[in-house]
Amino acid sequence: PYFEVDIKDQGKGINHKDQKQIFNKFYRVNDDADCYASGFGIGLFICKEIIQKHQGEIGVNSQIGQGSTFWFKIPLSA
Repeated sequence: PYFEVDIKDQGKGINHKDQKQIFNKFYRVNDDADCYASGFGIGLFICKEIIQKHQGEIGVNSQIGQGSTFWFKIPLSA
């Protein structure tokens, strides 16, 4: 059994190429419209590291124009 959390937004979505990389350290989506966004690209990386230390999984489901759902699950025995 797992403890699972889903977080859904209604943003513009993340393209498939970026979905494969957004959990990498210092990765930021290259979008000219968001060039003013602050951050270092480490937030999702830190989340991934913590969740993996608990034998869990993290991921995202997203489509352009339809927002994103970020999820993670951790075994209850962890």
